[in-house]
Amino acid sequence: MKKFRLEISIVSILGFFITLLLWDVSAGFFEFLPYVMCSVFLIIFLMTIFVGRQFKADNASGYMHEKYAPKYFAKALFSSIVGIAVIIGLAVLLNKPRFSTTFDVTQNKVNSLSDASLKFLKFLKSKVSIICIPSPDPTESYCDNSTNMIQLYAKASQEVEDLGQVDLANHELLQRVQPSGFARLVLFTTDNKSELTGKINEKSLTNAIVNLVKFKKKVYFLSGHGEPSLGRSSNDHSYADFVESLKVKSYESIDWGINKGDFPKDAQLVVAGSNHIPYGKDVEDILTRFLARGGRLILTVNPFKEQGLSLLYDKLGIALAPDILTLDKKSPLGKQVSKQSLGLSPVLVSNFSYQSPITSIIAQSYQTNAVMLVDGARTLKKKERSSVAGLTVKTTDIMDAVSAISLKITSSQRNKLDPSKPLFLSALKANQGHGSYPVAMSVNIDKASLLDPSFKKKDKAGGQEGSLDGREANQDSSEVVIFGFNLSGKYSKPGSVNSLLLPLSVAHLYRDKELIAIPERENEPKPFNLSRNPRAYILFFSGLLPVLTAVLGLFIWMRRRSA
Repeated sequence: MKKFRLEISIVSILGFFITLLLWDVSAGFFEFLPYVMCSVFLIIFLMTIFVGRQFKADNASGYMHEKYAPKYFAKALFSSIVGIAVIIGLAVLLNKPRFSTTFDVTQNKVNSLSDASLKFLKFLKSKVSIICIPSPDPTESYCDNSTNMIQLYAKASQEVEDLGQVDLANHELLQRVQPSGFARLVLFTTDNKSELTGKINEKSLTNAIVNLVKFKKKVYFLSGHGEPSLGRSSNDHSYADFVESLKVKSYESIDWGINKGDFPKDAQLVVAGSNHIPYGKDVEDILTRFLARGGRLILTVNPFKEQGLSLLYDKLGIALAPDILTLDKKSPLGKQVSKQSLGLSPVLVSNFSYQSPITSIIAQSYQTNAVMLVDGARTLKKKERSSVAGLTVKTTDIMDAVSAISLKITSSQRNKLDPSKPLFLSALKANQGHGSYPVAMSVNIDKASLLDPSFKKKDKAGGQEGSLDGREANQDSSEVVIFGFNLSGKYSKPGSVNSLLLPLSVAHLYRDKELIAIPERENEPKPFNLSRNPRAYILFFSGLLPVLTAVLGLFIWMRRRSA
């Protein structure tokens, strides 16, 4: 060992660090194998040092040319150890979360905010609090995955407050926050509140904060054709309960008379329907233009009166069946409901779909086969395609009427029906059908501007055709949610499920305006990781470092020969 102690020390150092690099691999063979290997290499390394010193003391008279060797040998070892220690120290330092979010050394700058976000946060004057609502699935770390992103904002501005994850057992706090569902961020100021769902990135969070401090969320309710009123009413035909629930969530409800014409440019969401007087072409045109510019629409159907939107439904690729649904009293569920002597036979709505964010929340809370009662309903049918060439629509059935009878009637018969009295089935027995019928659908519209041919005009600034009123091509979309029944009525108000439909639909459809353009990028802060590019480090430890140490060893050997 005394003759080859430098070579042995090099091998021991190399073996030690290769063991560290391949720790998980070696531990797979035997749990304590990497500990044993590191200990062996460390013992060998220490033995080379002590054997060298003993050799010099005991053999000084016989090997005088060795007296300079320990000096150069120590220098070589010291240089190697210091270099390796610096590398390991930097790796440990860079791997600290606080360091990685303070000094962004990542290639795509994922540990820092863009200049656009920082510029906005610099002038932010309103206190914005952010609280995370976890996923109902405990295996999904929704809030943990959002924490680093929110902390970047809290660090950039003292006005951003990270309240962390809400405890689902804290009912008092949940009542104050009033989330519309699970797996979302709730952002609120002293007078406004909004929610952000899905994967959180810089683009979505920055725009959510911008919208929160700059805009009051508004929901427009169409009126003028006997729609439910926004205030309290002596009858059941009122949206007052929904308006109150929306107010708690910081939405402003606005009555929009049809005589006012097109909706304002800031209108993003409209509720229309449940009308006693059929809509005419003027209403269809107003709603069509609203959808063409990217507006979102909630349509409710009064099953006892003609709605008058057949042309709009054609464009959406769906149709209202010429029927009315009522309870099948002969079915097991129908017999059970009939015993309650409810007078007018209700329609039982169930089969809440997980495919829609609206009904998935209901399904999570009440199960997919939960049942709610409505006064009556119309069947919704999908068509093969939209009547508008080039328009792409995707339709999702979100709930069905169950244990129902479908009675086909004419328009004149429908308008004579009295919703306060039971249906006289003897006069409407023709073409009866029994079973389950879709009564609510959501329609996602791509290339929504095609709905209105006059929408695409010459851009005055650029002189180019195809202007989307400031929208990008990938933002040329809209969505419509259609309920084939009244959301206000005798049976619609008391049920807890019924009361959720409109607020959940509003929360889902309301879209924040994209006012700040930030390029899409992976924005989850990541620490420096030594194993991210293991080939480079293996090359260093198994290639460059041994070569440098060997050169130093050669230098020592030459000095030893000349001593």
